This record gives sequence, C-alpha cells and structure tokens, in this order.
Amino acid sequence: FNEVSSKWAGGQNITGPVLVLPYTETTTGDKGQAVVLTKLAYLLPDKLTIESEVKPEERHRGIFQVMLYSSVIRLSGKFKMIPLEQLKLDTTQLLWNEAYICMELGDSRGLREEIKVAWNDSSVTLNPSLIDNAVMKEGFIAPVALSADKEIQFSSSITINGSEQLLFTPVGKETIVKLSSAWPDPSFTGGQLPDHRISDSGFVA
Repeated sequence: FNEVSSKWAGGQNITGPVLVLPYTETTTGDKGQAVVLTKLAYLLPDKLTIESEVKPEERHRGIFQVMLYSSVIRLSGKFKMIPLEQLKLDTTQLLWNEAYICMELGDSRGLREEIKVAWNDSSVTLNPSLIDNAVMKEGFIAPVALSADKEIQFSSSITINGSEQLLFTPVGKETIVKLSSAWPDPSFTGGQLPDHRISDSGFVA
C-alpha cells in the first residue's frame, strides 16, 4: 500500500482558508524607548461550505488491492467586516498591504492543479510556502485586498488525489460539508456522525 500511495498521495486534510492580517503594536523597551512590534490577527470564515464528489480508483500491486481516490472540492463562503472593536485594534495599526490567506493540504503531492481563489471581484493564486504562523507551518498562501468596511465573498475549486482518508477542518464559524461517492463502504470520523445515506451505488453525506 505504501509504495502505491507514495506515488499517488496519502491521506488528505483540507484546512482553510484562514485570513491573516498583520498589525503593529507599540510597547516600551527596557530602556524606556518605544518599540514597534508586528503581530498577526487570525480571522476565520463566518460561513464555509464544502462540496466534494469522491471518485474511488482501484489499483493492484501484485496480489494486493489498493483503493485510491480523486476529488474535486468546491469551497465557498464569506468573511464579514473586520471586527476591529473585538480585536481591540484601530485602522492605523493594520498593515492592510500585508494581509494574506492561507490553506493547508494533508499531502500536497496530490494537488493536480494550482489553487485559485475568487476573492470578491478578483482572483488570486495560492503558492506553496513555509508559512510558520500560529495556524499552519506550511501550506499555500496568497496576498489579498482588504478594507475595513467590506465583506469578503470567496470561492475555489481544488482537484486532488488521495488515499486512506479525506478530512475537512471546520474552520468556519458555520461549516457545512456535502460529500458524495460511488464507494459503498464509507467510515465517518469526527465530533458527530453526519446525516448520510448509503446504498450499493455509493453514499451521500
């Protein structure tokens, strides 16, 4: 199994998008001087909808049967206006031009095309990066345009390969996942069992 999956991709866990907004904070140094620090505010989608159709693919290696999958994952949702009061920040502290979104995959070898995100009226392409923030260590990022008084609508379609499992991190304040496949023997994991229907022709959850 390991030999086949290493050439295809391992288990996948999709996390994101997470919006990261750098800001400055002024403090006093040990000699009484003003010191300006750069910190990061992390914003989660207010709504995140994930829809995916998983296509199982049976492979053989000698006498062994290995089940792999491919999937097109459609993400959509929104970020509401930046909650400055809740973050205890004002617009002069925010580094608007340094804002970015980040996403993470369980195994980036399974990514079959670039990750593009429709961001309001524009489109951004996420690039692999060593992110190393409080949410992710590595993944995919893209700079984005922000304003203090405008909601953000986003959507993306991600095509991946994987094996063993397909997981989604519920980063949205409200997260909805819709999953379907021709695989007739699914196993579900997580905090609660989803509503689902299973038949000889596959499942819907």
